[in-house]
Amino acid sequence: MGKAGRRKKNRQKRKEKQAPLHGGGDSASLSSAISNPQSAVHRLRHTDPRIRHEALVALQASVLSQIRCGGGSRQVSLKVLQAVREQVTSSDLECSAVAADCLAQYLSATSSSSDNSDQQKQTTASWGLVLLGRLEDCRMALVEQQQQSQSTKTKSENQRKKALKTKNQWYAVSAPCFIALCQLIENNGHALNQINLQKKTFVEVVFGLLSLGLNLDTTGSHHGNSNSQASTMEEDMAMKDASEDLGEGGKIFAQHDMIFEELRKTTELYAARSLHSALDDNWELAEVLKDGESVNAWKTLLGGITEKKANNNASESAATLFPATTRLHLIGCLVNLYQLALYNDDRHASALWSEELLLEYGLRIDGENENHGLLMQVLFCRENQPGAFHARLSTLEDKYRKAQVLLEKQIDDQKLEAEVDAEVRERKEPAKMIARRQKKAKEAKREERREQQKAKMIAEAEADVANTDMMDADDDVVEVRTSGKITNREQDGEEAVNEAMLEWTSTTGQIQLALEIFTNLVSTWISVPEDQVADDKPMAICDASIASKSTKSKIFNLINGIDMASRLADMLQTLCQFLGEGKRKNQRDEMDDDESKGNYCEYEADDPIRVDLEETIGKVAACLINCILSGIIAATTTSNIAGNSCCPVKDVVWNSILRDLNIELNGSRNGQETPVANNAVVDAYAAVLVVVMETNPSILYQDKESPNLFQEYIALFQRLLPRRDAVCLLSWTVLKLITTIETTTTHTEAMVQSITEKFLELLAKKVDNNDTEVKTAVMNTQMQILKTFMDWYGNDNFYPQLYNKLGVSTTISSCLTSISNELNGCSVSGIDEEQMEILHNSERFIEYKKSLEQNNRL
Repeated sequence: MGKAGRRKKNRQKRKEKQAPLHGGGDSASLSSAISNPQSAVHRLRHTDPRIRHEALVALQASVLSQIRCGGGSRQVSLKVLQAVREQVTSSDLECSAVAADCLAQYLSATSSSSDNSDQQKQTTASWGLVLLGRLEDCRMALVEQQQQSQSTKTKSENQRKKALKTKNQWYAVSAPCFIALCQLIENNGHALNQINLQKKTFVEVVFGLLSLGLNLDTTGSHHGNSNSQASTMEEDMAMKDASEDLGEGGKIFAQHDMIFEELRKTTELYAARSLHSALDDNWELAEVLKDGESVNAWKTLLGGITEKKANNNASESAATLFPATTRLHLIGCLVNLYQLALYNDDRHASALWSEELLLEYGLRIDGENENHGLLMQVLFCRENQPGAFHARLSTLEDKYRKAQVLLEKQIDDQKLEAEVDAEVRERKEPAKMIARRQKKAKEAKREERREQQKAKMIAEAEADVANTDMMDADDDVVEVRTSGKITNREQDGEEAVNEAMLEWTSTTGQIQLALEIFTNLVSTWISVPEDQVADDKPMAICDASIASKSTKSKIFNLINGIDMASRLADMLQTLCQFLGEGKRKNQRDEMDDDESKGNYCEYEADDPIRVDLEETIGKVAACLINCILSGIIAATTTSNIAGNSCCPVKDVVWNSILRDLNIELNGSRNGQETPVANNAVVDAYAAVLVVVMETNPSILYQDKESPNLFQEYIALFQRLLPRRDAVCLLSWTVLKLITTIETTTTHTEAMVQSITEKFLELLAKKVDNNDTEVKTAVMNTQMQILKTFMDWYGNDNFYPQLYNKLGVSTTISSCLTSISNELNGCSVSGIDEEQMEILHNSERFIEYKKSLEQNNRL
């Protein structure tokens, strides 16, 4: 046997030896092997790091990926997860990074699941301290490395590369660790209790890794800052030439650096997000940050580190800042600290520094948009004005639809190729002939694409030459070379869809986060401490004058001076109109649909853009509601009833939402023949109307010029049934109508009877759907109807003949029995104290009506 034969035989032996580990390269065998707890645990705890790493990768690529995508029916054993958790603290940083990513995937996939028992949550909560300890190791290692780099002035190229590789490996560990820790904090109360046991370490880790990010940026920018601008440009040109000389290798190194740069940004983002989530009503953690010693640290994180620009003007400087989303989470931390400080005994001293920081970095209003605070920039910048915001959303959606067309085309091509391959296999054609034919076809396609790009390049070059007479010859060559670069590879459709969706969510995601923070901030003045009423008294029912005089908060005065009503109403209207217009048609939709329907079609229920828009609309409505309840948006006073003065709630909110609600229900926005109202939009409008009506009872004033206004309101609100908010609106409107009219008419009695009959139908409704959310929504509507009947018929003079005629007591009794059965069967979520009180009062109400009927008979 020769050398070639022995080598072939040895390779075959190595393959057979590694076959049980790799499963023959088949993902199905990997999945089945790793799902076996004994086999998986044995491999995860193996002494060979290569075997441990491959077991972790198999778990990550097979079982966890299926669970995350919603297609995995198997449950991961807790023994396997325990073995994965042990690998998080491994000295092998690659194994540690993959193990942390496995925990992050598992927690993100199971966070919204209702199958998690309390015991399972307690088990996963113990991972919090393990992840926190690993993050502390990352922080200490990165700090030590930074100190060494600063102390050592001269380093060889190999030393710098080794230090950079080690730093990147630690960030590869810290990013998934923070993602997993953030999932535990947001979805597991037991984990938050564990974090509070090490609250000082948690704060040190967060602030330490965030500070390291800014220091790395500034040290990287100041590296070799003693050189002049000319030397800097020469260095940049040399780096560019070196990357061009390296070719593909240089691109790989640059891509490698970009990956680890994203890992560093992910670490900073989830560090700020973890602190933001952990500070929500967490008094223990707030105690660590309540003193003013950390003010400078907060200023550095929010304002960045100022650095000199390398230009002729030495006095000009710029600040190295975190991305906007990271800074928004830091501002959310300050909001939580400010709210918690207001309820402490030393609130006026503790809340002072957090209030100043919020005013400086979050809520500042300046002439230029760039000088606004971050919250004001994100929510009310020029790009988010109604017209510009609508155009930007249209552009982003068009990009996503084009990427979808590309993905569908590539999927169809793959199916066609699979069918051709199947036919070829049936003919039993030799593999070499198949390869030759495919190679020729690919070369023909590549050549055709090349010719098209060359023709396009020549046309662009001729147009540029014709339009630019004074252009330098060298610049012409560079422009033609760059614009005419030929790419032989078509962009991957799935990659294009992901990029387009990421660009969309990065735009709306910042707006959603800013709305959540602003909503939380204005909720400070909805419920205030009892001993603070004399100082900070703006409440829901108070009018604007009382609110503005009683408060002493600088933040409240600043927000109260902004036209929040029109700003939020415009944003809500823009989003609802954009969603109501429908999905932008792609080329396939235009071919399939009728041309008379225009360039839009209805969104699918699971369309990601529709889901994101509906979520954003809900957050805008919640922010608007809290602004009304807190007194930020002025309430109606007695001077507004006659319509002589401007009332923001009525003119900007109430009237505009009623108009838009009619448009949405009638489907007249795009001239649709079969109108289908969007439930998320209608729910948002109804929720705002309820709050406006409850806080401003006089808004239902009916003058002589509009005698049928109440009838129009009632007709509109009946179309909102069976929503709970519709019951609230009808209840208030009917009561206001009865108190307004002088004498009872037959028409009024018929209207009350019609509404009562509809309410009785909803009370008698049985839900066959097993969906918990649907049953909870029906039960909430029934609770509100019970309260409405007690408000109406609790007055013995309120149409008593209708109460007895329609058998209201019988329907209420059967409804109470049904609700009791649902609660005992745990088919709905728990009810709050107010709903328990409604049930209790309903039973007493029935007994009272029965005794009253017996007395009347006697």
